[in-house]
Amino acid sequence: MQFTESNKGSTIMRATQGIEFKPLIKTLVERNAVGMIVAPAKAKKSMLALNLVFSLLTKKPFLGLPVSEEQDKIVYVNLELTKTALGVRLRTMNTFYNATPKQLDNVMFLSSDEFCKGEALVDTKTQKVNQEPFNALAEAAKNWGATVIIFDPLYYVVGEENDNVLMTAVFASSENCEPN
Repeated sequence: MQFTESNKGSTIMRATQGIEFKPLIKTLVERNAVGMIVAPAKAKKSMLALNLVFSLLTKKPFLGLPVSEEQDKIVYVNLELTKTALGVRLRTMNTFYNATPKQLDNVMFLSSDEFCKGEALVDTKTQKVNQEPFNALAEAAKNWGATVIIFDPLYYVVGEENDNVLMTAVFASSENCEPN
């Protein structure tokens, strides 16, 4: 391995000078990025994802970091909870965030049945991703003007969220979901 001029930070900074960084969460997440929250089971990843939703809706900091001032429209694909259970969780969280009804109109929640229509998202033997749900979601999100799409959690449809090969296949498909 050799380090060259192209490896220097100053070279990289110059090469990217005209590219605008549009943060969703300042210093943490860029708009149009694909990412994943990884932690052991029962580590409250879903609560973290819902905190992100509320932070983006109310413009309150996320984990102490400022969020984008742009108005976001969020699609939250909930693959675990019933809408009633989700509603109870949202109501409890909103005692802190105090999101207004108008702000809450900027988030759409889809259940597993609404997203997958009862079909497997990934064939675990062939690792082939069922593109139909992603294509339908991308079209609906674009028509609605969504700026953020969150899937929570993936293990219900993938089987094993810590399987890098399966998750890579899902991420490759989710990149087709870029709403704007």
